[in-house]
Parts: sequence; structure tokens; C-alpha cells
Amino acid sequence: MDEKSLQEFMRFQRELMTQQQNAFIEIITKLEKKEETKDNTAVVNSLNARITPFAYNTDEGETFDRWYSRYEDIIKKDGAALEDEEMARFIVSKLERKESEQFRNHLLPKSPSEVKLEDTIKTLKKLFNESKSITRMRYELLTIKFDGVDRKEYTGNIKRLFNVAQWKEMSEDQAQCLLWTIGLQSSQHTETRLRALREMEANPKITLTELPDRLDHVIAMKADADFIGGAKSSVNFIKNKKQHVQQPFKPKPSNQNPQKSDDKKKPPPTPCCYCGDMHWNRDCKQKKSLVCHQCHKTGHVAKMCRQKNSQSNNAVFIAESSAGAKNRIYTEVLIDGTPIRMVLDTGAEVTLLNKSDWVKMNKPTLSPPTLNLRTATNKPIDVKGQFQCKFVLNGQNGSGSCHVTDTASLLGMDWISQDKSLFEHLVRGSINAVKSSEAPEVMAKHRIQLQKRLETEFPDVFKAGLGRCTKTKAQLHLKPDAKPTFRKARPVPIAVLPKVSQEINRLVEEGFITPTNYSDFAAPIVVVQKKDGSIRMCADYSTGLNDSLQMHQHPLPTAEDVFSKLNGGNYFTQVDLAEAYLQLIGTSRVTRSSI
Repeated sequence: MDEKSLQEFMRFQRELMTQQQNAFIEIITKLEKKEETKDNTAVVNSLNARITPFAYNTDEGETFDRWYSRYEDIIKKDGAALEDEEMARFIVSKLERKESEQFRNHLLPKSPSEVKLEDTIKTLKKLFNESKSITRMRYELLTIKFDGVDRKEYTGNIKRLFNVAQWKEMSEDQAQCLLWTIGLQSSQHTETRLRALREMEANPKITLTELPDRLDHVIAMKADADFIGGAKSSVNFIKNKKQHVQQPFKPKPSNQNPQKSDDKKKPPPTPCCYCGDMHWNRDCKQKKSLVCHQCHKTGHVAKMCRQKNSQSNNAVFIAESSAGAKNRIYTEVLIDGTPIRMVLDTGAEVTLLNKSDWVKMNKPTLSPPTLNLRTATNKPIDVKGQFQCKFVLNGQNGSGSCHVTDTASLLGMDWISQDKSLFEHLVRGSINAVKSSEAPEVMAKHRIQLQKRLETEFPDVFKAGLGRCTKTKAQLHLKPDAKPTFRKARPVPIAVLPKVSQEINRLVEEGFITPTNYSDFAAPIVVVQKKDGSIRMCADYSTGLNDSLQMHQHPLPTAEDVFSKLNGGNYFTQVDLAEAYLQLIGTSRVTRSSI
């Protein structure tokens, strides 16, 4: 071998050794990575056994923040080997069914797998948070009592409420306001307590000096609003019955016996006819200063006004005032040059104007109402007054009276009828183009046309006779220790015997059953009569075959699982197979066992 050949051979050997070395390094690297890759199944099983599922319960203070704080040390330390995605899936799997469904619906259109671990925990804490306000939890902490059973549980509840109520963050002003509110225990201070809690929750920096001033200001504004709106009647009116009140006091003639002094001590049988308080008419000290907001006369208040009784026989019913806010139709009406957005209501006989819209029109002068307005449920409507005005509706000019109330602004039929085009449109639109007597015939016609089109497009589906399932066959697995069970035939009533024989012959001719002289298993038949007079023949396999079969261990879906899969669908239908069990072919083993 010359020198050149030797050099060529040595170069080839070096390249070969380099390739072998690289291949060896690659194998070693793969083995190291394989050793580093751990199976986290054991970690997940360990966490799953130690951590209880989360169920949201505000009454017991079981929030997600509290649940997560309880197991946070276990999750972070013992589950350190898990990736963030695996940990997020594990936390979601610990939610109960209701909480899991609520969390998944909250994330839509995203799925839980698309959310990071940090965002998952943040969302769960926000979704299943403490529903009580901080002020209420602080109140519960101050009023908690020992039930005399378990001191350790009582101690734990104190510590928990102390932490949840953020007691350390409470300022001196907040503590003073809370103690001030707790002192309002009387039932007559219910509204004051409610307003105080609202003020403390809305403005955490409010002081005890500012809180009563703020409440007094709100109460004064409410009193002013009641005064401007007029006193509301507290007497329930009954139609065709006169309200029994005291008659104005008239002095008796001098020739009659004077009133005994003992009568002054007796309570009056009825309220005062002037102010409505419980005292005698002669003792009323407010008579001269009283003004009625009903008839605008002096000497009595609105609830004792007799003029309103004369309006009861002139009742007008308003349907919309008692209805909900759904499916309303709004239109803009120009009333005395002011555009007002009103609800078009064909159920209202008169037009109503909300008090805020009346203020918007610079408060036209009101006259006493001449009508007794009532809702569809016969409840009276508080009418502030009425005024005459001119309006423009869809370019049509009109005029009429408008009643100012606290209800929504309603465009009634008294104004709608003045717009002939709108009125005729509403009348024509209320008549259906298809009469109710013709609707079934029209639907039947469309149904027949659809059936013919489907029969032409899918002739194999609509051909006579039963179909056969060709995708699979039914299989039955007997238990290893199963013993054949042979039951004798049950007697069949003589009247039904011809139908049973006819049904058996039909099944034999169509090939669903075959005659046999011997079988290991035999079950009696059960005959059920259908509504059309025909029979359904079934085999009673509860006599022995069912106990000899191995059960199919398959989890049945719950209603929630089925509905979640149907979510997002647009078309739903159902299929009813005629004699469905006869369309399923069984194996030879099934045939020998189900005789």
C-alpha cells in the first residue's frame, strides 16, 4: 500500500469514528431526556386524594379564595412538578358540577384549556367571591356569639371573620360609623340603617360627623319630593260604597242636653274628616291651614277629599301601566313644540305623560283630573292633574288632554285615533292574513308537499317494510357460571290468540325470527295492545336471561352533558324507529340465547 492510499484510509477511519461518536452522543442525550421526563400521574393522584372538591357556599363563607388558601401550600409544594397547564386543569377538575358549569360559561367563547393558570385562579376568585359587603361582615364579627358547644370552632370563626372583614384595615372613622349604625336597632330605623350602610359602602372615608348630616339631607329631599308630588291616599276605595268619615262638627241647639265631659275622654270611632288623624273633628287644630291637592280647596287633605269619590263611576283603564318593559314600541310626539318619547299603547284609552316629561315642558298649568284612571288590575293611578295641548304625530296635527302621572309616557287611543293613517294601519295589522280555521288546512298542505319531496329524494328511507342496521351486530356475553334458563309459554287470552299467531307469522315471513325445535334458553312473551288496535309482542327476559348476561359497563351521559353538546345548534329533530329492536341483527350466539 503506497503512502497516498494509506492517508486516504486513515481519513476514512477518522470520519467513521466521528460519525459513530456523534451517534453515541445522540443516544446518550435521548436516554438522559427520557430519564428526566417524569410521569406526573402519581403526583395528580396524590393531590386529588388530599384536596376536597370546591363547592361555593356563601352562607358558610366557603369562597374560592378561602378554599384555595386552605390548599395553597399543598398545591404549590407537592404539585411543583406539574406544569402550569397541568395545574390549571387539576384546579378546574376540583370544581363541583354547578361551579364548573358556571366557570365554563363565564369563559365562553374560550375554553378552560386556553386560559393560563394565573388567569384561571384570578377568574375563580372573582367569580366565587364573598357576596357580603365588608360592613356586614364587620357587623357579624361584632355580634357573633358562642353557642356553648365547641370553643375551638368558635375561636376559628372569630379569626376567620377578623381576617375576611379586613379589621386591620378599618379606620377609626369607619369603626365609629359602624358602631353608630349598629345602635339603630328599632324597627322604625330600618330605612335609616339601610341608607347608612349604603353611604358607608359607597364612601369608605366618610366620618361620623358627615354620616348623620348626609342622612338628614337625603331624608329632607325625600320629604320635599313627597310634598311636591302630593300626599298619597292611604284609604282603600271601594266602588259604590261611601267612605264613612266623621261629619263636620255642628253645635247642638241650646234646648238639648249639653254634652257630657266624659265624651271628651272617649276615642273617636273614625278619623277626623279634615286631617285624617284619630281625634274628634272639633279638636282639629290644622283645619284652617290644610290644602287639598285633589280639589285644591282649603280645610281638608287629599285623602279625606270627598270630590274624588264622585270620580269612581268615571273609571278609565290603562293596560300598559301594569305591564312589563318588554316589546314596547316607542314613537316621538311633538307636544306644544317639545319632542317627547312616548310608548304607543293601544290598551290605554287616554294619553299619559310622565312627570319628568311634564317638567321638561316647563310645567304647564294643571287642572284637577276629571277621570279616575286605573290599571288593568283595577289599581288606581295617581294623577297629578291634566292640561290641554296641541301635538304633532307623524306629521298629523291634533289636540287633546294629557294626564300627568308617575307612569311611563303613554300614547293612548284618544290621540292615536286622530292620526287616521296610523289608526287604520293598526286596525289592519291586527287582522291575520290566514284565518284560524284555514291554518290547519294550510299546514297540512305544506306537510304533504314536504313528504312527497322527501319520498322522491330518499326513496330507500320511505320504502315499505323495516330496515336493517348494517353497521354493527348485537353481541351478548354470558357469565362464566351462567346456566341455561328455559321457561314455559304463558297462556294467551283466546280473543288475542289470532292476533298473536298473525304477528308470529309476519315476523317469520320477514325473516326476523326463525322456528326452532331446541334451545338452551327460552322466555315467555308479553303481548301489549297499541292504541290503533294492533299488538306489540315482546319477550320477558327478566325470567332468567338477564341475570345470566354480563352488564355493559358504559357511563350514561347526564342531562347536562347532552344539553352542553347541543349548545350552539340551530336545528333539532327526533327519529322514532318502527320496531327498532327488530332492525338490529344479532350474532348467532345472541340468536341461540334469546329464544
